[in-house]
Amino acid sequence: MNSTNRHSEPEPPTPAHSGRSIRHDDRGLSTPVTHSLSIGMTTVLIFGLILAANGYLENQQEAGARQQIETVGTELATQLEDAARLGGDSQQATLRVDQPAAVMSDTYSVSLEPPGECPLVSSANTCLEVDVARGGENLVRGFPVHNDSNVHVSIDRLDSTTFTLTATRTGGTSTTSGVIPMDQTLSIGIAKGVNPHSTGRVLNPFNRPPIAKFTLNRSFPQSGQTIQFNASNSRDPDGTIDAYHWIFDNQTVSPPVNMSNEGARYNTSLGSGETNVTLKVVDDEGGIGTVSRNITVSGLTYDTGSMNTDPSCNYIPPDAIEEGQYKITNEDSNDVLEVENGDTSDGANVEHGGYNNNDHELWNITAVGNKVYRLTPAHATDKALDVSGGSTSDGANIIQWGYSGGDNQHWEIKDNGDGTYRIIAVHSGDALTADPYSDDVFQYSLTSPLADSQKWKLKQIKKATGGKCLSFTVENDWNSGITLSDLLLNSEANYLENNYGAEMMVDIGNDGSWDHNVELGKLSFPKDGDGTIVEIPHISIPRNEEVEIQLRGLRGGGNPIQTTVGLRYWYDDKSYRTVFEDE
Repeated sequence: MNSTNRHSEPEPPTPAHSGRSIRHDDRGLSTPVTHSLSIGMTTVLIFGLILAANGYLENQQEAGARQQIETVGTELATQLEDAARLGGDSQQATLRVDQPAAVMSDTYSVSLEPPGECPLVSSANTCLEVDVARGGENLVRGFPVHNDSNVHVSIDRLDSTTFTLTATRTGGTSTTSGVIPMDQTLSIGIAKGVNPHSTGRVLNPFNRPPIAKFTLNRSFPQSGQTIQFNASNSRDPDGTIDAYHWIFDNQTVSPPVNMSNEGARYNTSLGSGETNVTLKVVDDEGGIGTVSRNITVSGLTYDTGSMNTDPSCNYIPPDAIEEGQYKITNEDSNDVLEVENGDTSDGANVEHGGYNNNDHELWNITAVGNKVYRLTPAHATDKALDVSGGSTSDGANIIQWGYSGGDNQHWEIKDNGDGTYRIIAVHSGDALTADPYSDDVFQYSLTSPLADSQKWKLKQIKKATGGKCLSFTVENDWNSGITLSDLLLNSEANYLENNYGAEMMVDIGNDGSWDHNVELGKLSFPKDGDGTIVEIPHISIPRNEEVEIQLRGLRGGGNPIQTTVGLRYWYDDKSYRTVFEDE
C-alpha cells in the first residue's frame, strides 16, 4: 500500500490472515470469511470488526470452558469407577485425587445424581454432574458412572483442588478389607496449558509381603564362636514386621524372636562346615518373607589373645652377627674401615684410617643368608663393600660399588674367639686385610698363624630397625586332619623378610620344637588393603592338635599385632579358610 494514502489514525487490529474477517453462525460459532478492505474504510466498519473479534474471543472461552468441564467430569467419573472396582474386592476403598480448582477461572461443583440425569447412557448406575457458574448462567454436564449394584459410591470435596472418592460394599462377600490411598494429579487447559506428563500413583490394595534381609558380624566365622545374625535391614513396604523366625538346617529357633528391643538380632554359634540359615519375617497382616544363605564355618580356630610378639622370634643363629650399624677396627693398626674422603661414587677406594665419628667410617651389617652378610657404608646406603672386578687374586683392591648381590659383595664373618673376627670374601675365600705399610685395604689368603692385619673388632653403634616377629596359635577342631595350603598376610609393615632363616616356623603340638621351616622369601604388602597370598608347602595338622606359628622378619614399621593373618586349608576334599579378626 502507498504510504501517502494511509489513514492518519492508528489502524485497528486485524485477524492473523490479511483480508479476512469473522462471521458468526446461529450456533454461536465463529467462522472466517474472505473480506476485502477498502482504502477508504470508515470508523464504523473498524468498530464493527472490533466487536466481531470480541465475540469470537467470548465464544472461544466458552468452548474452552466446555472442554474443561468434559475433562474434569470424565476423569472424576473414571476414578469413581476405579474406586467401585476396588470396593467390590474389599469392604471399602477410599481414593484421594486432585483436580483443577476452577474451570476457566469460574468455580464449579460436583454431585452424584440418579442415572436418569445421564439419559443417553442407560447402563449407568450413577450420574456425576459438574455444574459451572459462569456469567450468571450455569453450564451443567452429566457423566455416567458404571458401578456394581452392591457397591455404593460417594464423592466429597476436601478443599478447592482435592476430592475424596469412596466406594463401600453394601452386599455380597468381601475378600479383603482396607483403605486404598491414591495420589493422582491431573493438569488440563488449552494448548500450552496442558501437561501431557501428568501421572498418578496408586498403592496396591492388597497386602505386600515383607522383605527379609540379614547380615553377619563376621566374615569368616569359626566353630564355637558367637555369631550375631542381624535382620534389622528387613522391611515391610506397606506396614510393620511383627516377628522374626531363625531357621538353622530346617530347625526353627523357638519361640520366634519379636520386634521388641533388639529382637531383630540373634546370637548363636555354629559347628564346623556348612549350615543353611533361613530368616522368615512376618508382617502385621500375616504376610511372610524369607531369605536363605549357606554359612561356611571354619573348624581351624584361633585365639586372638594368643597373637603376640615373641622374643624367640628374634632368634639369631649361634655365632651369627646381629644386624645393625658397626664401627669396624683393625687389630694391627687400630684404624677403622672407611671410604676414602667420604666419596659416594662407584669405585671409591676403601682404606683404614683414624676414627672421626663420620658416617663414611661406619658400616651397616645386614644378613643375606646364614652367616653371610652385606656391608654397606652408612653414608652411601646403595653401595656395598666390594672386591674390585670380582678378582680372586691376593692383593685385589677393596672398593665400594652399587649393590648387585654378587658373591664379591658378600662376606662371611667368623669369630676368632678372642674378641676379633675374620671378614672373608665369599667368592674367593680370602680375608679382608689392612696393609701394614699404607692405608690400603685388600683381600689376601688367610695366614697361619692369623695375622693381626686380618683381625677386626666389631662395635655395634645402632641396632637394626624392623625385623619384628609375630606368634599365634591355632587348633584343628574338625573330626579328622586338615592340610594347610596357603597363607594370607596384610600388615602395617612394608614387607616380610627374615635374613637369618625361614620366614614361617610351624610347631605341631606346640611342644617347643619346630616341625616345619617355610622359606617365603621377601613378601611385600600393597597398601590397597588386599594383602598378599602365598602358597606354602602342604602341612598336615592332625585332629584336635594345637599349632604354634611364627612369622619372622616383619619390616618397614608398624605394630606386628596389627597384621591380618589368614590360612587356607583342605578338609574332606573341600577348601576352607580362617582369618584372624579383632573381637
